[in-house]
Amino acid sequence: MRVPICLRVITAVLAFFGAPVVLAQSAPAQESTTGRSFRWSDAYISARYIYVDNRGGRVRWSDVQYKVHLKGRWQFRAKERTYLQFRAETGSSFQPGWNFSGWGRNAANRSFSVKDLFIGHRIGQRWELQAGGIEFDRGAGTEITWADEDGFQVGYRLSYRPERRHWPDRLQFTVSRIDEFQHPSVFARLPGMIEPNAMELLAQKQLWERVEVSTQFDRISGVNFTRTAIRWKPQRLLDRITLEAVVRASNNPSAGYGLQLARTWKRGGPWQMAFTYSHMEAGVFANSPRRLLLNGDQPALGQRLAIHASRPLGKRLTLATFVSRQLDRTPSIPPHTRWRAQAVVTYRFTNWLNNFPRRGSSEKGGL
Repeated sequence: MRVPICLRVITAVLAFFGAPVVLAQSAPAQESTTGRSFRWSDAYISARYIYVDNRGGRVRWSDVQYKVHLKGRWQFRAKERTYLQFRAETGSSFQPGWNFSGWGRNAANRSFSVKDLFIGHRIGQRWELQAGGIEFDRGAGTEITWADEDGFQVGYRLSYRPERRHWPDRLQFTVSRIDEFQHPSVFARLPGMIEPNAMELLAQKQLWERVEVSTQFDRISGVNFTRTAIRWKPQRLLDRITLEAVVRASNNPSAGYGLQLARTWKRGGPWQMAFTYSHMEAGVFANSPRRLLLNGDQPALGQRLAIHASRPLGKRLTLATFVSRQLDRTPSIPPHTRWRAQAVVTYRFTNWLNNFPRRGSSEKGGL
């Protein structure tokens, strides 16, 4: 009974803010001034073979897995001020968002859940409110030092984009609940909005044309974190350099950091390669007997070196490979993975869904 009550309260609050606001810009000409609109922002299906072993050579995974990902948004007003966004995905836990097919060492599972579902509302051109099963914001960084890309939380977010030149481009305050890692369904987690256990202050700034930086302060279950990330796009040799670090500043202080170098080649078709070095101390997110957060399952914990390569096989099909190796011998719970290797084939059909069932329409460009 508490979930419907939460949704009604959220809807009422956002409706209250939205009623007196007058838009500065007119609605797009192609949309009705009174109708609602829906658009898919991402939709794909993936299959992968994955191999994972622990220190000592014990094989954990040697399996074929699959993933289905659907993400879309309803605009409740044609002028795009109030919206409802969702993400539905496979996976039975915080990480990863994959199901076992049954081909391999592990038994098949068939989990599919709505993991994110939140109401958003823009106030003027500089403020935005979100409430519900909201997404994680990693700033200029990646899942190396923060939440897994398949992860989830419930809570409230207020964003502001200052007009002043020397201020950050974006300021953000989030209050959320992060702890139900084995409950992917957002409907099971919505009651946690009543008792949040985490807060975040984030600032992000484009310093120069090719340099972007973000910094944030987080508090999860009484433990304080600071996190900084820098993304640089050089003109030569590399397309992107990302340097990020997280510091656990209280309750057994520890730290972690990551460096990623990426390059795209267009010879023989565009394909990308990235090298990653990461060192996430085992206790950075530990909170015995439970964990405060789970970072990405690919970088994982410990000291690791990884290489990633991807190449499109057509307009909608992509092949990607990933190999990583643990360099240190630090024990941890959950245990570090020693070798991790995978090959992933992904088919994206976002444009097809957005054009369906329009007759005579055709998709433009690749995905």
